[in-house]
Amino acid sequence: NAGTSHAVLKQQMRVLYSHFLPVVLSNAVAAIVFVGLLWNANNPSVLLNWLYAFLAILVIRLVLFGSSGPRLKKAPGGLDWSTLYIAGVAATGLMWGSTGFLFFSGDPLHDMIITIFVLAISMGSIAHVSRPVLPVIFVLSCNLPLIAALLVSDGRSEEHTSELQSPDH
Repeated sequence: NAGTSHAVLKQQMRVLYSHFLPVVLSNAVAAIVFVGLLWNANNPSVLLNWLYAFLAILVIRLVLFGSSGPRLKKAPGGLDWSTLYIAGVAATGLMWGSTGFLFFSGDPLHDMIITIFVLAISMGSIAHVSRPVLPVIFVLSCNLPLIAALLVSDGRSEEHTSELQSPDH
């Protein structure tokens, strides 16, 4: 029944938006903590640029969804709100996923911190059960780039380990 599915979608959107502000704020806090954890192990300007880009995505999401979101009939550009919301979820996930490519250094401790942090962030998205597609999009957008970075960085990790084990070090 079309009426029932519309009512279910409307309720899902209501639940989704009721959790929106805590999700955005917790992502902002997590990003700041993340940058703090890596501050001494990475280039501070790269860390800050990542943080600024990440926070810009969150601010855009807040502007789009925090003020009027689901109350408007149509979203900007003729898109529907769920498409924009999913795009925001994917962009946030990709920012977390990019951390492997940007910040893996070959130092096993710092690379492990990045991996555990991103995995924990992505698992936290499972709370979005009101729209089952959202955690899948977020988990994939977080973890696929991270996995790729882990595969690419394997050689760097071996080089770093051999440097630490060399007698000159």
